[in-house]
Amino acid sequence: MRFTFSLDFLYRRYVLYALFMLVIAVAVGLVYLGAPAYAFSQLHSSTLYEEYYVEPQSVKVTFPEKKQNLIYIFMESMENTFMSVEDGGLEYAEMIPQMRTLQLENINFTADSGVNGAISAYGTTWTMGGIVAQTAGIPLNIPIGGNAMEEGYEVLQGAVSVGDILAQEGYRQVFLVGSDAEFGGRKYYLTTHGNYAIRDYGYALRRKWIPEQYYVWWGYEDKKLYEFAKRELMELYETGDPFNLTMLTVDTHFIGGYYCDLCRDEFGEDVYADTYACASRQVAEFVKWVEKQPFAEDTTIVICGDHPTMDSDYIMETLGEIPAEGVRKVYTAVINPRNSYELDYDRCFTTFDMYPTTLASLGCKIEGDRLALGTNLYSKEPTLVELMDIEELNQELKKNSNYYNQNILYKNK
Repeated sequence: MRFTFSLDFLYRRYVLYALFMLVIAVAVGLVYLGAPAYAFSQLHSSTLYEEYYVEPQSVKVTFPEKKQNLIYIFMESMENTFMSVEDGGLEYAEMIPQMRTLQLENINFTADSGVNGAISAYGTTWTMGGIVAQTAGIPLNIPIGGNAMEEGYEVLQGAVSVGDILAQEGYRQVFLVGSDAEFGGRKYYLTTHGNYAIRDYGYALRRKWIPEQYYVWWGYEDKKLYEFAKRELMELYETGDPFNLTMLTVDTHFIGGYYCDLCRDEFGEDVYADTYACASRQVAEFVKWVEKQPFAEDTTIVICGDHPTMDSDYIMETLGEIPAEGVRKVYTAVINPRNSYELDYDRCFTTFDMYPTTLASLGCKIEGDRLALGTNLYSKEPTLVELMDIEELNQELKKNSNYYNQNILYKNK
C-alpha cells in the first residue's frame, strides 16, 4: 500500500492548528485580564446610583459667615501601608513618621489614638480617578483610558464638585502641579468645575520660575512645588478673598520615585522608601510654615493620598502578598478644621467621602450630610462601605449604570 502526502493538506492542517492555539492563547489572556468579568459587568446594570447617589444640586450647603480657606494636598501614591506595623501600617519600617504625627495630632476619623485612612474604590485608583472621587464623590468611569481624557472630551458634565461649590461662594482657586496639567484631563476637569487657575509645569516655564529646558521626573520636583505653593498662598491671602489652593505632589510616583537632593540614604537599596521618607519630611515642614502665616487660623489643610501606589511588585516584595481589598488605605489627615470629630468609633470610608467631609471641615452645614456617593465623616450618617463591604461596592461600581451615564457623565449642567 502506498501513502501519498499532499503538501497543501499538511499546510492547511498546520494553519488550523496554529489558529486553534492562537484562540486558546487569546482566551487564556482575556480570562487573566478579567475580560469576562468586565463583559459581565457591562451587560448587567447597577442600581447603586438610584439607591444611594445624592444629587449635590438638590442639597443645601450653608457656609459660615466667615469663610475658611482651604489647602488640599493630593499626595502621590501615599498610603498608610508605609507606616510600621506598630503604628498601624503594614511596612517593615516606619517610612513616614512626620506624616504619622500629623495624623495623630489632628483628625483622621478615629475614636482613639490610632491611624486611619480612606479606601480607594473601583474607578478611583489612579491620579485623575482619585481627584474626581475626592472632589466630586464619584468614580471616573469613562469609555476611554483613564488618562486619555483631554480637553475637548467633555465628560462629567453633570458632576458638581467642591470647586463648583466654592466658586459660587466667591473663592479664588488655584491648582498647583509640577507636571503638565493637561495629562489625564486634569486641566479640563478643574477649569470646567471651579474655574481653577492652573499653575503647572508649562506655567512655571513661562513665568521663569524654573530655568528654560529644566525637566526632571514628570516636570519639576516637589521641593520646588512647595516653594511655589508658599508664593501662591501669599498672593491669594493678599487678595482678601477666601481661597482654595489644591496641590498635587509627584516624587513618590512609581516606579521607584524621584530621589531629590533633600532625600537621605535611610533604607539602603530601597530608594522608593527614601522618597517616601523625604515626602513625609517635606509636607510636615510645609504645614509648619503654613501654621506660622497670618492666614493660618482661617485655613484648613487636608492631606490625602490620591490613590495607593500602583507598584504592585514593590508591595509584593515588601509584604509578600497583595493585601485584600480595603486593607491598603490612602493617607488621610485634616488639620485645623472648623469641626470636631466626636464619634466614639472609627469610620470606615472611601475617598468618595472626602467630598462632603472637606466642606464640613470648612464649617459648612450639609443638609442630610451626604453629597454624591460621599458621606460627611463628622456625622453619624453611614458611609457606603459601612452599609456594604468594599467588595460588594466595587462590584456595583464596575457594572454599567444608566443613571451615571445619562445624569453625570454626559448631562449638560
